[in-house]
Amino acid sequence: KTIGPNAFKGCSSLRSVTISDGVKEIDYEAFEECESLTSVTIPPSVTLIYNDAFIRCTSLQSVTIPDSVTILGEGVFTQCESLDNVTIPNSVTEMNAYSTNVHR
Repeated sequence: KTIGPNAFKGCSSLRSVTISDGVKEIDYEAFEECESLTSVTIPPSVTLIYNDAFIRCTSLQSVTIPDSVTILGEGVFTQCESLDNVTIPNSVTEMNAYSTNVHR
């Protein structure tokens, strides 16, 4: 199962997301410009988060990335000004994120 590209793009009333267990991938720009989105919980079934998945989610404050994630695409948290930091698990073997707020 995949959350497809642009699936929730521009959903301005979306405030929090808990992704269902069984989803394996969060595709390109899936949550782009969800400006009211403040938190995202990603289940342990997810292994891949594609480029720009949460780009311009300007209210995003909290993201939980499970140990199952092995790849984070480019710009996953670009322009997420409210995001203080994200802890990237050691399971991530490939990452090209444009964010100084991303820490291991």
